[in-house]
Amino acid sequence: MSDILRAVCREVADAGQSACGLQDTLGCFVPALGQQDRAVEAVQALDLLTQQLQGVAAFLDALAPTLPTGWVGDAAAAAQAVTMSDLAHRLGRPHDSPCRMGSEDAGALDLFGDDDA
Repeated sequence: MSDILRAVCREVADAGQSACGLQDTLGCFVPALGQQDRAVEAVQALDLLTQQLQGVAAFLDALAPTLPTGWVGDAAAAAQAVTMSDLAHRLGRPHDSPCRMGSEDAGALDLFGDDDA
């Protein structure tokens, strides 16, 4: 079961990294948007999503090694519910490798801070 959790952890961590990259890219446009409420709220929502994905990945990574060795799950059967074929393949065939987490400051967002800081 821990290998299944680690596979999910890897996917969540990768999604968090993608969200972080999107956040970094969009962050370049924030100063031009100014204080437009909808734009600021959207970027803040992306920041929250990034932090949530990183938090869930950290939780799964910490939980996986604590599970009893005998616990099993049918990842292949569960993966059939996943509509993205590449993702279903990765989740349905988990291998035991550590979850790749982002950096400690990943998810930190300073929309209107001083560039010199």
